[in-house]
Amino acid sequence: MRSVTLLRKLLRFGPSPPGAREGALKHVMFFRRFTKLDGGQLKVWEYFSHVKHSPHHVPHIRFSPDSIWSPVNPWYDPGGPLPETWPDVAPDAYVLNANDWRILEPAARDASPVPIVNLLQSMIAADPTQHLYKFLKHKAVRVCVSPEIADAVRATGAANGPVVHIRMGTDLGRLRALATAEKDCPLLIAALKNRELGTALHARLVGAGRRVELLTDQLSPHDFLVRLSRARTVLLLPYAVEGFFLPALEAMVLGALVICPDCVGNRSFCLDGVNCLRPAYEASAIEGAVAEALSLTPDRRQVMLDRAAATADRHSLMGERRAFLELLDALPRIW
Repeated sequence: MRSVTLLRKLLRFGPSPPGAREGALKHVMFFRRFTKLDGGQLKVWEYFSHVKHSPHHVPHIRFSPDSIWSPVNPWYDPGGPLPETWPDVAPDAYVLNANDWRILEPAARDASPVPIVNLLQSMIAADPTQHLYKFLKHKAVRVCVSPEIADAVRATGAANGPVVHIRMGTDLGRLRALATAEKDCPLLIAALKNRELGTALHARLVGAGRRVELLTDQLSPHDFLVRLSRARTVLLLPYAVEGFFLPALEAMVLGALVICPDCVGNRSFCLDGVNCLRPAYEASAIEGAVAEALSLTPDRRQVMLDRAAATADRHSLMGERRAFLELLDALPRIW
């Protein structure tokens, strides 16, 4: 296994956006080990994009040597410079996500003269039995994507530095462009994270004469959203514990009635009986929620869909951007 020191020396730097005024802007450094596209990677990319829209900051990024450099990587630019040709910069702030702490030498983690923003997307950070927990002792401004993560991290008493919640944002305009009035799928079970339960529920519902589609294979983000947009009702099966679980919010934007069992990180926006159904995460409770969803009166169903749309409106990407850029502006005072 490569040492952290060697990995740090081999990292590449990202480009500055056009028109950056050297010396006038604060340089914000991100780190990425990009080996596949997932929701966590996309959220880091969105935060990188937020910094590109700051009038006071310019983003840079270092990739690990084993990172994929192709169109699957959201930072990929076929007309831009290769990673190894990008210039070195002295950062004014770091944005670290999850294992990114390992890029810094231990001494730099404990006493960094450069402010550190620690993006937390998982409940793992607040679990003393998990490896990310040990990073809480290092000084940082911790930005949590859900209030559940923020509350759990604060409750540990182990976080060195402020813990703030910035409401998760998503591109509402892009999602609404995919929304369709033609809902040709009465019920979709999206079971990418719990195939066994999803397959069992699908078999029982089909056996009871229901028209149900089952999704267990990984799709591109676009194709997954298209499947959600076609569904009248969506049963989403997350992991038992999630930091936020964005697909539930995406399905709300796309006009589906959402059934999403309790996974901790969805409690702040999946309001049971208000804008969705959020049963306990066990088979009988989920089956009961499906039966309830499919028996709703048209009026009751529309009320829940309207409330779901209102919930989604509060989770815009622009709102997330404004909040993060305000934090960056205040970072010298916070640090």
